[in-house]
Amino acid sequence: MDFFATLPLELVERILCSPLANATSGDEESPSPDSSRPHHDYVLPSLRSSGRYLAPSDLSAFSATCRRHRQAVQESRRLWRDLFARCHPRLFRSLGGRSEDWRREFQDRRRCEASCRRRVAGMSALYFHKPDLSDSDFAPLAELEGEFGAECVMDSLRHLLYAEEDLTLQYYGRKAFRHLRFSGLCDRMRRCLQEPEEVAQYKQGMVVIAECFQSDAFVDPDVLINFLGEVERDVKERLRLQYPQNPALKEEEDRHWTRRSQLEVLDCLNSALYGDRGFRGNTSQYYDPRNLLVDQVRGLEVAK
Repeated sequence: MDFFATLPLELVERILCSPLANATSGDEESPSPDSSRPHHDYVLPSLRSSGRYLAPSDLSAFSATCRRHRQAVQESRRLWRDLFARCHPRLFRSLGGRSEDWRREFQDRRRCEASCRRRVAGMSALYFHKPDLSDSDFAPLAELEGEFGAECVMDSLRHLLYAEEDLTLQYYGRKAFRHLRFSGLCDRMRRCLQEPEEVAQYKQGMVVIAECFQSDAFVDPDVLINFLGEVERDVKERLRLQYPQNPALKEEEDRHWTRRSQLEVLDCLNSALYGDRGFRGNTSQYYDPRNLLVDQVRGLEVAK
C-alpha cells in the first residue's frame, strides 16, 4: 500500500475505479513488485474483489489504511458514482445518473435497506393471523418513502426479495413490494390524468401501464420519449419529401386537416414503423397481453 502514497489522488481514483482483470485467487501467488506488469496489477489483487471491481467492503478497508487513502475514497465523486451504478443499477437509472453527492446517495440506500429489513422482519409477529393486509398495515414502510424516496424504498425491497434466504422475510417483503408499487403506479396515473388535455402526459401513461402489468419491470420513459421523437422526425422528413403541403408541417394554428392529409401522415408513419424498423402485427398471438405493453412491443418488434 506504500506505493499509493507516491501517486496523485487523481491516479489513485482511476486505479480504484478500474476493473481487476488480473485479480488472483487465494491459492495463487500474487505477482512480485519487480514484475513487468503495471504497479496496480500487483497492488490491487491483495484486496478481496467482488467480480471484477472492488466491493464496498474493499473500499472501506482501503480507506482505513491511512488518512490519504481515506481522503481519496471519500472525496472521489467518480468512485461513488460508479459504485452506486454497479450495486443499484435500477435506482441509478431512476435518478437519471445525476446527483450532487453519490457517496450520500449510497449511504442513504444502505440505511434505507436496513430500515426496510427491520420493518418487514417485524410484520410476521404482527400479522401472521391475517391473510390480507390493509393500507394501514404497510404504513411503517410507506413512511420510509418520505425519508428516502419511493424509488429507494422499492429498490431496497426488491433486494430483499432476491438476495434474502429467509422465506418469511421474502413473503412479507413481496407483499410490501407489490402494495407500495401498485400504490405508486396509481398515484402516477392519477397525475397523468389530471394534466390538461393540451399537455396530456400520454407517454408517461404508457410507461405506467407497462409497469403496472409487470410486477418487476422498469420502463425508462426517456428511452420511450427518444424512440417516439426519432419516429416523429422520420415521419416529418418523409412528409417533406412526399407531401410537402401536409398540415403537419405547418404551424398548429394554420393546420386544416382533411381525410387525404390524414392518410398521408398514416402512410409515412407505416413506412417508418413497418418498413424501416421492422414492426409487424402479432398474427400468431393476437390476444397476447404483451402486445399492449410499450416495452414489450419495442423489444419484440410487435405492434398492434
